[in-house]
Order: sequence, then structure tokens, then C-alpha cells
Amino acid sequence: MIPRHIDTETAPDGGRLIPHFDSAVAVFALGLVLATGGLLLPTSVRWIMWPLAMTVPGHAIISAAFGRHLDFSGFRRAGLTAAMTLVAYPLLALTGLVLGLRLTHLSVVLSTAVLTSGCAGVILRRERSEAVLGIDHPEQLEEPPEVGSSRIRLSELIIPTLAIGTSMLIALASISVFPRKPPDEFSSIALEGTWALAAHVVPADPGRDVTVSFRIDNETTRRQEYIVRAAMVDGPDWSTRTRTLEPGQAWVDTVDGRVTPGSCRSRLEIDMEVVGDPEDHFPLAVFFRDNTIDC
Repeated sequence: MIPRHIDTETAPDGGRLIPHFDSAVAVFALGLVLATGGLLLPTSVRWIMWPLAMTVPGHAIISAAFGRHLDFSGFRRAGLTAAMTLVAYPLLALTGLVLGLRLTHLSVVLSTAVLTSGCAGVILRRERSEAVLGIDHPEQLEEPPEVGSSRIRLSELIIPTLAIGTSMLIALASISVFPRKPPDEFSSIALEGTWALAAHVVPADPGRDVTVSFRIDNETTRRQEYIVRAAMVDGPDWSTRTRTLEPGQAWVDTVDGRVTPGSCRSRLEIDMEVVGDPEDHFPLAVFFRDNTIDC
């Protein structure tokens, strides 16, 4: 029955086979371990989750799609797992962007947990269907392949494990031996909230104030004073904001004013000035139209 999924077996040639890790409980547990380690482990030791991060999503997808009916194992199974993992992460990131989510460490961990949980649900449904039909060994429903086994022998994991361990040792040694380049210092300004998603001309009433949100990040090692000026090009001036930020501090605020009346396409520029810094920064731009006229 279902517990059979976590039993171990002996290969025809006497080699020991690893347990079944494609059951719903196993896939869900692997996803939970990956998510927990990714969230709770300190950043300095989070690298130990790299092998799981490179295998769990792909393994979950393969287990949900094929069950235990995959006709090859060994390096081919490991390669397919890694390939599916590399496909899964960009698709998860694209899904998050479509949903309006920022690509952060937390969003990646949570989306991966959702993926593995969904795959575990698919596997659980299949296992219950097989249990209802009284199928103890679903892999016996089909004629077994002539060559190889559908599971990975422990001996076949030695070389991949050594390769992964060696690459991690080389990476750690390079970090210790080669000096790190100090991070570049910069100040940035960006639209905040729903304004960051504005991709077209925004309709507005020229008789009423409009409020636009912005965000400034001080990614320097110095305390800096920022002046934000906003104005419509060839139109009315907007409000001005001033704030002093400590190193690493962020500032979220708004500017407000009125759009140019009688214009089908007017440009708002939000300019950031760093006091004492002669460098020019490109202003943010938002386009408006007077919604009281036909354009």
C-alpha cells in the first residue's frame, strides 16, 4: 500500500537502492525542509541548502508528472531533475511579477514551497486513487524496461556528490583567498506602490491635486540630505520634499500638484538632488492627460 513508497529494495545485481522519495509525504517534507532552512538559517550558512535548492523543485515536478514510471535513472534522472529546477525558478519569478509581487528572498522561498506543496497534492491524489483500486505496486502495471531501473542506486550518487562537494569547497576557498570588491555606493529614486506599475498615460482632473508616491534609498556609507522636486514640464510646479537619510535608510513619501489643463500628454518630472553631490540624476517621469477633454 502507500507505506511501500518509503521502503527500500535490492537491485537485481545486488546493489542497494535508495528509498522511494517520490511519495506525497516525502515531496512535501523536502519542500518544508527547503523553505524552513531558507528562511531560518543565518545568511552565512545558508549555502548548505544549495543541494536541496537545486534538486527539490525539479524532483517534485518529475514525481508529480511521472510518478514511479520514469524509465531511466542515474545521471539522466539527476540531469532531468536539475534541468526542471532551473526551469521552475524563472517560471515562479515570472508568475510573481505577473501577480505584482517583488522578486525577493522571501517571495522565492514561499513560491518554491507552494510549488512543492502543489506537486505533493497531485502525488497524494494519485496515491489515493491507487489505494482505492487496490494497486500496491503501480510500477508493475507496465512492462519493466529492458535496461536499467527506475530508481537511483547509491553507487551512482557518489560522483555527483563528490562533484557538488568539490565545487562548494572551491567556492568557499575562493571567497577566503580572493579579496572582495567593496559594494558600489549609490542613491536611487523610484516610483512607489501602484505608480511603479504605470505604463500608460494616466488620466487626471486638472482641477484637483494628484498625489504620486516615490521611494529613495541611501545605499552609501554616509549620511546624506535629499531634495525631491517635482514639476510638470511647461506646466505647474508641484511640491518639494526634503529629508536626511542615514546610511542604508530608505524614504517613502509623496509629491502632489495639478496636471497641465487642456493637454492630452503632459510630463511630470520628479528630480532627486543629493546635497553636496554634483552628480546629476535622471528624473522620474509620469505622463498625464486632461480627462475633461477629448483626446
